[in-house]
Amino acid sequence: MVSRPPTPNARDPKARSLPRILVVDDEEAILDAATGPRAVVTVEDHSAHGGLGSAVAEVLASRNGSVAPLRVVGLRTFGESGSPKELYAKYGLDAFGIARAAREFLDSLS
Repeated sequence: MVSRPPTPNARDPKARSLPRILVVDDEEAILDAATGPRAVVTVEDHSAHGGLGSAVAEVLASRNGSVAPLRVVGLRTFGESGSPKELYAKYGLDAFGIARAAREFLDSLS
């Protein structure tokens, strides 16, 4: 039996894939993705600093944070060696870790 990660909430989240960030030249796409949900969660499989989460935070801050609260999920320490599966699980970047981070964030907003 394959176990599935818990869903962050009862409704389907909006999902966007941005495999690389050069410049954020479409602020409206970010604002559109952030409009409606209770919160925005970005996930990076590297440092949580200076990547997509920072770019999204800059766009949301330009609207005085009035769009949606933001949580950036990513490494906050130096990484280590291991298989991707082990490392993603250790740092909460696997499906279970991401779902857990999103749920905890949503719960903290209640």
